[in-house]
Parts: sequence; C-alpha cells; structure tokens
Amino acid sequence: GIRDPLWSRGLGDVYKRQAFDDVLRNFGFNINFGNGFQQQTMRKNKDIKLSYAIDIVDIYKGKTDTIGFRLPTGQEEIVVVKVPPGVREGNMIKFQNQGDNSIAQLPRGDLIVQIVLRPNIDFKINGNDIFTRIKVNIIDLLCGTVQNVSAPDGRNIRLTIPKGTVPNTKFNVPEHGLPILNHHACGNFIIETLCQMPNLTAVSYTHLTLPTNREV
Repeated sequence: GIRDPLWSRGLGDVYKRQAFDDVLRNFGFNINFGNGFQQQTMRKNKDIKLSYAIDIVDIYKGKTDTIGFRLPTGQEEIVVVKVPPGVREGNMIKFQNQGDNSIAQLPRGDLIVQIVLRPNIDFKINGNDIFTRIKVNIIDLLCGTVQNVSAPDGRNIRLTIPKGTVPNTKFNVPEHGLPILNHHACGNFIIETLCQMPNLTAVSYTHLTLPTNREV
C-alpha cells in the first residue's frame, strides 16, 4: 500500500503521540512532550458554577444572602454571597477553593456564582438607565399636572408635566438610574407619558359645559 513519506522518516510515532497528547488535554491533563513522554497530573479539581437571582432593587442597594449547594461528592456546602451595589446581570462572584473536591490529592476547584436578574414588568434596563411608563389623563396633559412616580429603589419622584405635553413624551431624571459598580455615579431614570382617556361616566360635566351664544 501507499505510505506517507513522513511516516517512513520516523515521524509517524510523533504524530500518534501528539494525538494522544490532545486527547489527554481534553480530560484536563497537562502533557510535557519533549525528551521522552512525561505526564503531569491535573492542577486542581473542577470549578462549580451556580446562578443567583436578584431584583432591580438589589442593584441599587446591594444584598447579602446565604446559599447552600451540593458538591459532586454529595457534601453539602454553604457560602455567604455579598452582592455589591451596581452589579449587573452576568457578573460573576468567585469563591476560591469552594468548588469540587472529588479528587482528594488535588486542590479544590472554585465556586463561581453568576448573577441573574429577575424580569420586572414595570421597569426596563438600558445600560445604566432605567425606563418606565406612566399613564396620564389627557386633560392633565393639556392643562399640566404634577404626578408622583415611584423609582425602583422606593424613592418617590414628583414629576412636573407641563401643559400641552404630547403623548409619549419622555422625561429624564438624572442620577436616579442604576448605580455604576465601583463609582459614585448613577444612570438616568427615564419616564414616558402615555395618554389615558378619562372615564366620562365618572366626570362631572358642570365644569365642562361650554357657553352658548344667544341671539337677541
């Protein structure tokens, strides 16, 4: 049969050993392939990854909680998770040497807690900004009004809506958005006004009666 000329030069064994080297690397082993074949053991046990859900208010104020989890060996573990203000979805908190301990001869892996944000129907996040919508009576849009709006952190905002405001106008409230991690700054709180038609059956028509012209 036809043979690769490289094999006839004695390089076939090199290729076979290199392929075996790649297989072992996929299983977490480090291989020294130099003068002879030397195998090194795994450096540590595997890391464990958990998800931890928070609410928007936790981004403002931070949160400390205790969570429990089970190792692959069946051992129960407990850690204290400190979520700092300004954290974002997808951020990870790392606990060194709190992961898998299946192989006693190796150092423990790490525990990695990934932040997941619970959905909120009232507020939407865009970068550091918070977005919400409020319903405003069409008469208040025409005449102007002051309306109380609750921010995600519980603060009350008195929003002045000038007379003649058109529907879907967006008001920007600076420094009331999400705090920025490791900074003394916040994003903006953006409030959009939606037009709400009044319930005519509940409105007194006395002040809506228009004067009529009479001929003398």
